[in-house]
Amino acid sequence: MSTREKILLFLLIFFLPSNLAYHFDNYPLSIIHFPFLVQGITVDYLIPKLFLTDIFILALVIPWLLKNLRKLVIGNWYLLVLIGLFFLWTLLQSLFLAPNHLAALYFWLKLLEMSLLLVYLRSIINYQLSIINFALTASALFQSLLAWFQWLLQRNVFPYWLLGESQYSASTAAIDKISWFG
Repeated sequence: MSTREKILLFLLIFFLPSNLAYHFDNYPLSIIHFPFLVQGITVDYLIPKLFLTDIFILALVIPWLLKNLRKLVIGNWYLLVLIGLFFLWTLLQSLFLAPNHLAALYFWLKLLEMSLLLVYLRSIINYQLSIINFALTASALFQSLLAWFQWLLQRNVFPYWLLGESQYSASTAAIDKISWFG
């Protein structure tokens, strides 16, 4: 595994818990229609997004897939046919049966991306446990510190565009409030 792959794998695992993404919700609806409004309210999970981790995944998986495609096909052609039929079936279902075709296509692409990531990780997991353990530890420490500072400050620590933290404060509706020592 090259140094580039090790760095990308570390960054992927480190940023997995984050919500860093570019949201495709700022285009004029006359050019591209993104149906992410439900009764006039923006629904975040319907907005197509490009996550920072998607970039890391694609940068890891595409070169690995191009390098190992022949080896994957030779030994597992029947399994690849079944998997291909599964993805074709789910694509057709999502395009014809889903009420929101754009969201269905987006989530189908995410399913494909995560499946390819799983195959990639399965091929390297035995060789890169030290990187994976270090990245998981660093990420858990960072997320824990972030949560601790959020609790201490009673608001988000960074702006939404930086870490994808939702904007909230102690006065936000539906936020649990407690009182310690009076």
